[in-house]
Amino acid sequence: MARRAVDSMKLVGPAVASPRAAGRYVVGIPMWMWATRSTSSYGTATAKATAGGVTVTETAHVSTIRWDMGDGTTVTCTGPGTPYTSDRGETLSPDCGHR
Repeated sequence: MARRAVDSMKLVGPAVASPRAAGRYVVGIPMWMWATRSTSSYGTATAKATAGGVTVTETAHVSTIRWDMGDGTTVTCTGPGTPYTSDRGETLSPDCGHR
């Protein structure tokens, strides 16, 4: 039953967000990284399965997300990160970033 509950969750990878969907970024400027929350990607997902009067509830949640920066650096964040907004300028991300 537990396997059936987990299989019904339909979990997908996190929706990676970016301040600019396309274009170039400048080396040395802080990069803010975040994932958009949803119940099927970066959020808590719950599913139930019932058989013979017994119900099993499974809960899944993301504990960390690892970002491969492509330069040999890996950044591990313990939350989804803070979305960047233009008023933040060139400040460092408070919880998930890379320079």
